[in-house]
Amino acid sequence: MKVSEIIEELSRLVQLEADAVAAYDAALELLPAGPVHDELALFRLEHQRHAMALYDVFMRLAKTPPEVEPDVKGVVIGALTPRAIRSLAELLDALRGNEQLTTSLYAKARSKSFPQTIRELLDRAHGEERHHLDWIERALSRLGTAAGAAAAAHP
Repeated sequence: MKVSEIIEELSRLVQLEADAVAAYDAALELLPAGPVHDELALFRLEHQRHAMALYDVFMRLAKTPPEVEPDVKGVVIGALTPRAIRSLAELLDALRGNEQLTTSLYAKARSKSFPQTIRELLDRAHGEERHHLDWIERALSRLGTAAGAAAAAHP
């Protein structure tokens, strides 16, 4: 894989991670302190760590990292606003879409012929993204089960 191709692909991932951090910032502002807030704060930190690891690759390749600005994905990811989110389930559903996008783009990147050190970075990040998505899906399932039980108890 040419260095220019590596830079192009990693630039997309850096943008994606910056957008994910912004989404988690918005989500955390909407949530009170507690276990869900704490878990999402951890996910935010992991997205930051992914971005920093990608920046490190740019430095090792003696290339300038991209300046990140909101893009189409950022608009979708950044759509978490108090007006748009009325419940924890809606907030988690929005984050699920973001994590589906992130997981998908990391999976696509992993299919390319990166050098081994970059492949290892992508593998770790993809695994963590998969964990985020799995956790959010389990939380949504529990909320759905709790909502269904509450509706059955109060017909």
